[in-house]
Order: sequence, then structure tokens, then C-alpha cells
Amino acid sequence: MTVTEMSNEFDVRYNNKTNNEGEGFIPMEKSLLLSYAQELIFEEYAPIADNTIATKDYFNTLKKSATLSPVPSMPGPYPNSWIFYRPADLKYIRASRCNIVFNENSICHDTGDEEIVTLIKQITEDYYGFNIKNSFKKPYKELLWHLNNGNEDMFIGDESFTVNKWYLRYYRKFRPIIVRNDDYTTGSIRGYDLASNTLGLSSEFHEDLHSKIIHKAILIATKSTKDQLGYQLAALQEKNT
Repeated sequence: MTVTEMSNEFDVRYNNKTNNEGEGFIPMEKSLLLSYAQELIFEEYAPIADNTIATKDYFNTLKKSATLSPVPSMPGPYPNSWIFYRPADLKYIRASRCNIVFNENSICHDTGDEEIVTLIKQITEDYYGFNIKNSFKKPYKELLWHLNNGNEDMFIGDESFTVNKWYLRYYRKFRPIIVRNDDYTTGSIRGYDLASNTLGLSSEFHEDLHSKIIHKAILIATKSTKDQLGYQLAALQEKNT
């Protein structure tokens, strides 16, 4: 759907849901509701989109890949750890694997041999502290630990190898939904200036998800009292500027 079609369908379905007695929404408010609903739909479907034929194309326009190297001037804070900077536009990791290079401490491989590790466990700082000395849980040549801190990603292994590449497939960040309005003068949503987007911005998701986004936005709008919804919209606006 175009953003105008989404806006019109929102109005029709919202009015039907409320028997034409609900609060009307100005374009800015509809943009916030639809953009928030879009975020919730992404959170719901991103983890499972690659699993079935029916859902695999839901986020095709967001698919990207990257091959990253560790930051040479920033060794990891833990023994046998390596820091990588994640892409600035990364929203959700679909799959990742690492290339490791064995050194003289390796018993089973010659120095310089390389191998791909696909078993990567996401951990927390607490998990590291509790399990780094546990022989059954600590990382080894077939298992890496992965610890994220904002835009930094740390991989932890053992003393027999180094991690020299991170191969990443991911969904990039997506734009908000902005309902067309020639009167926008100030404000922004997710960093997108409203005054520069008076013609509106449509969803980048597959069209099969557009009705789901509208349905989710209507649920948000109708499950709150007027005061609650006003507070939610104000909070969304503050979050998105």
C-alpha cells in the first residue's frame, strides 16, 4: 500500500471499530501510531521470517550482509577476546559466523590453519563471570561467545586461535511511516524530519504486512483511554525525535 492508502484504511477501520465515536487523529499522531505498530510487527516477525516460504520475503528490502574485521587498536578486555564495530544501520542479526586462525597453542591444527565457526552463543557479563572457568561451558574452537555493548561486539574464544573475520547477515534499520501532510513544519520520527517529508513515507515491509501494521495501530489506539493515549503519543513523539 502507499502511505495514503494505509492512512485511509486506518481511518475506515478505526471508525468501524469505534462506531465513529473514537477520537480523530491528526497526521502526526497517525504517523506515530503506524510507526510504533511497524516496530512491533518487526519484533514479532523478524525472528521467524526466514523459517517459512510464506514469511521469507517479509523484509526483503532490509536484507544486507557485511564482512567485518576486528578493531586493531582495541583488544578485548577479556583474555582471548576481539572487538568488532557493528554496521551503523544494523537492526537485527539474521545469521553470523566467524573465521578463526589457529596459532602455536593449538594441538589439533597447524599454525595458520583457518576454520569457520558457526556456533556462537550470545552471553551477558554475568554469564561470562559464572562460566569462564567451567570446562563444559566455556568457549573453544567450535564455540564462540558473543557479547554486545551498543555498537561494539566482542567475541571470546580460547588461547589456541584468533578471530579475524565476522561474517554477518542482517536486517538494516527501516524508515518510519509518515502520513502525508503539507502542513508539517517541525518535528521528526526516527530521525526523519517531517518538514522534509510532507509527501509522506510508506512502509518498507512486504505488502502482506501492511494490514497487520494497521490492525496493530488500531489496537494501540482503541485499548487506551483518551488520557492514556495522549500520554502514549507524547511519549512516542519524545522517543522518536
